[in-house]
Amino acid sequence: MKIIRIISGSLRNNTYVCFDGNKALIIDASSPLEEVKRITNGKEVVGVILTHAHFDHITYLDEYIKYFKCKCYLSTCALYNIKDAQMNESLTFGEPIISSLEKDELKEVLDGEELNIFPKKIKIIYTPGHTNCGISIIIGKNIFTGDTLFEGAVGRYDLKTSDKDQMINSIQKLFKYDGYSVYPGHGGTTTINKEKNRR
Repeated sequence: MKIIRIISGSLRNNTYVCFDGNKALIIDASSPLEEVKRITNGKEVVGVILTHAHFDHITYLDEYIKYFKCKCYLSTCALYNIKDAQMNESLTFGEPIISSLEKDELKEVLDGEELNIFPKKIKIIYTPGHTNCGISIIIGKNIFTGDTLFEGAVGRYDLKTSDKDQMINSIQKLFKYDGYSVYPGHGGTTTINKEKNRR
């Protein structure tokens, strides 16, 4: 599997495009559609998975879904947060962002669920704390952690749906994946082993 990171916006968000054969999978929706179109370059996009529903991770979500004609996979709470400018913090930090996606364009994913939309198996684990809707996405030996775990840091937990205790539990859950590479929502890649050794 090949992973390409696109860095966009004033918050330097990461959007990831994963490739396996002629299939592509997008994780988070922070980068302009034109850039993602260029990167995918005619591959079949099988879905967009959101690590969580904060505004800077859903900015271009509707454009992706409409153009690629695929579904958005997201946690239960994220189903609501993408449509609420207070819960997704867009009102706090700027202009309101509200998704207009319909029910048939959205697919709820649950803790421990495995998705078979991509050649490689995708496993979802619920990792709230930064938000109430956070998930991490495991593909092979790679974990896409959104804003839960960064290189040298964890996500902030002082926002509307944040919870410090949940964050601690989520980090402990992630730390069970020894030997895995970490692809966070901001900043560079790291590994679970490196982050455990910092503690």
